[in-house]
Amino acid sequence: DAATALTRQTQALREVAQADADAARERLADADRRAQQLEDTARERWEALRVETEQRFDRLQAAERRFAERTQHAHAALGALRSQVALLDHVQQAEAQLAALHTDTAPPYPDPTGDPNGARPSTADPGR
Repeated sequence: DAATALTRQTQALREVAQADADAARERLADADRRAQQLEDTARERWEALRVETEQRFDRLQAAERRFAERTQHAHAALGALRSQVALLDHVQQAEAQLAALHTDTAPPYPDPTGDPNGARPSTADPGR
């Protein structure tokens, strides 16, 4: 009787051990599936971030090119303005010189005879 009881007890312990082993295998399989899901999710997220980063980098490069083009246009416009300012300075200098020349050659008062040289003798006509 004791041997039968020990056999039953051994059998029961074996069944419990088998059930524990089966449960452990099940938990391990679940953990493996979950780990695979997490790895897949992480890989997908990494890929999405990589694509997003590349797109942002491309947009940044395009913005840098646009900025460089605009800077070149601004420099060209500034150069043109500087040329125009320099030309305007030359024109103003010429106008000032012309005005000074007119001031030096104009009679101090209007000549009633209509002679453009006024009362002064002409240097162009020494016979006068």
